Amino acid sequence: MTTLSSVVQEFFIRISPVSLFSGPLVVALQVEMWGDEPAAPLLNGLAASSWTRTFTGTSVTDHDLNQYLGLWYFANTVNHFEFDLTNQPFISLAQVAVDIAQVSEPYMLAIMLTGLILIGSMTRYRSRPI
Repeated sequence: MTTLSSVVQEFFIRISPVSLFSGPLVVALQVEMWGDEPAAPLLNGLAASSWTRTFTGTSVTDHDLNQYLGLWYFANTVNHFEFDLTNQPFISLAQVAVDIAQVSEPYMLAIMLTGLILIGSMTRYRSRPI
């Protein structure tokens, strides 16, 4: 009888959006898993800007159930997203969620703020008694 002490598990998640995401992006990966403390996964070959354990709970196995959140920031257009969770010791994935959000350009926020100030001043001007 042969006993395997460790098995390399390969986990890849590849997302190819229908349209390109341009401009600054924030990509979040939420992972729920049982197992040893994982190394941070890679996204398109890049390490996460932050990789944080958000929850730890006990389970019926020898290993705790853990939830992690990883964040990546991209300044330019990205045409695909490939997460690589291969380099993990012992893990068993329970759930994975990916969120991709486009970050507003600073000049768009400035234009919006200017518009709100103008609308507020016009409203104030019109409500003054003559």
